[in-house]
Formats: sequence, structure tokens, C-alpha cells
Amino acid sequence: MKEALDFLLYDICVELGFCLPPQDHARICATEFWDADAFTEEVFRAEGMNPDEHLKWKRQIHKRFTDMFGSQSVDLESFQLRQQCEP
Repeated sequence: MKEALDFLLYDICVELGFCLPPQDHARICATEFWDADAFTEEVFRAEGMNPDEHLKWKRQIHKRFTDMFGSQSVDLESFQLRQQCEP
């Protein structure tokens, strides 16, 4: 899951310009549970921005999370199980 979060944060940086400081990036990648809303809020917090003032970006980050993980939330155990089931 750490690698998937790393890739997602890289994508958000390159595509949307939300390039987090290394310590925030590492902390987010090390977290074992995220839901799309909390992840989106945390990206904005790490950037020092209010997500309610940037609804377009908020929706885009939220969508990228759900596209990446296929659901509104992900935890380490369910992510590992899903990876084992995929061909």
C-alpha cells in the first residue's frame, strides 16, 4: 500500500501541483488506513491550504484516490488481500 500511496502522491504532484514536503509525504505513505475524504484533507493540510476554498482540486484529489484504490477507503490488510486476488 505504501508504494500505491507514493505513486498517488507523485501523480497529484505532477498533475495538480500538490508537491508535499518529504516528511508529510513519508507520513502519509506510512499510514495504514485512509479514506478518500481524510486523505484529501491531509494533502491540503500538508500544503497549508483550505480544501473548501478549492473545490475543483478537492474533487480531483478525491477522485484520484478512489480510482487508485477502487473504493472510498483502504487499509493495509484489505489492500494486501486485493493484491493477492488480482491476476
